[in-house]
Amino acid sequence: MENSKDNFTETGAVVGGIFGIAINILNQTKQKKENPQKDFDFQSLILFGTIGAIIGFASFQVIKLLLSLFTTKEEILNEADEINYLGTVLNSYNPTEIDKLVLQKGKQIKSAIKKEFRNELLGKGVTYQGSVDQGTAVSGLSDLDILVKFKKTSFQKGQDMLNSLYNFLKYRFNDPDLIDIRIQRYSLGLIYKFNGSKEIIDLVTYAKNRFYKR
Repeated sequence: MENSKDNFTETGAVVGGIFGIAINILNQTKQKKENPQKDFDFQSLILFGTIGAIIGFASFQVIKLLLSLFTTKEEILNEADEINYLGTVLNSYNPTEIDKLVLQKGKQIKSAIKKEFRNELLGKGVTYQGSVDQGTAVSGLSDLDILVKFKKTSFQKGQDMLNSLYNFLKYRFNDPDLIDIRIQRYSLGLIYKFNGSKEIIDLVTYAKNRFYKR
């Protein structure tokens, strides 16, 4: 059974990689017809193939969206697990411009927290999780949750983790689109406004063998 699963995964990676390369070639061929002076972009070809291989079977829209967030081969390979997860979620519906903005903010938040708390974080430290990760999100990435994992010795209690995250995001994380931060019992709700639409990104904390969730 395990061999069958591995073979399916390998097949998905091969097919996804070929598909990513194929759609990139078709896209660049179209652009070349519109602009004969445009050179062939081999870097773009490699990135499309890499994204496609990581995700497996993915649509052009999904690969294109992820490439707007992960722009180098090194970044793609370092975030392979995250890309695979996002690709699975995004493949279940048609991603919108709001989804792209939410993903961009999520990436910025993750990067900022990793930098600020690099000595206190456990393992990868900051990953996606929650309703989207479990496939129960109703409206795409509007339910994006981010799990922040700390070492056992970083804080004495969950409230200290939340307060530390809150103070950092409130006073040192400068983002004009972040209009409010809602502090909850076990998580923070970051409220963004995009083109009149309010979206919430939740930060859930984990430490000391306890999982703090809503």
